[in-house]
Amino acid sequence: MRRARLTFIAITCLFVISCTRDFKANSEKFDSAKWKTHDLRERGRMTDDLLAHSLLVGKSPMEVRSLLGEPENITKAGLLEYETDPGAWLGGANNGPWIHYLIIEFGSQDGRAIKAYIID
Repeated sequence: MRRARLTFIAITCLFVISCTRDFKANSEKFDSAKWKTHDLRERGRMTDDLLAHSLLVGKSPMEVRSLLGEPENITKAGLLEYETDPGAWLGGANNGPWIHYLIIEFGSQDGRAIKAYIID
């Protein structure tokens, strides 16, 4: 009975681990020129560095566009949206695009970026 329970727990843990995304493995330093190539996988690999170092916070919309190029979308609320692709599932289970969006919010007082985050 105990052996069966340990086997079940081990199999469950392996399944959970195999279903997680591996965002950190493909992480690389943000590079404005590479970002502007519009290669979504390149962008996806740079988003962790871009957000971890708050490279957009405090910048004006013009400064953000200088760094990232033109956004794919500008919402009615003035949010800038850039497409990214964080890459394949761990182990290569998903080789197609996995589109996420980098969102940049601007403050109403000074018009500078107050927050940047990823949604999918």
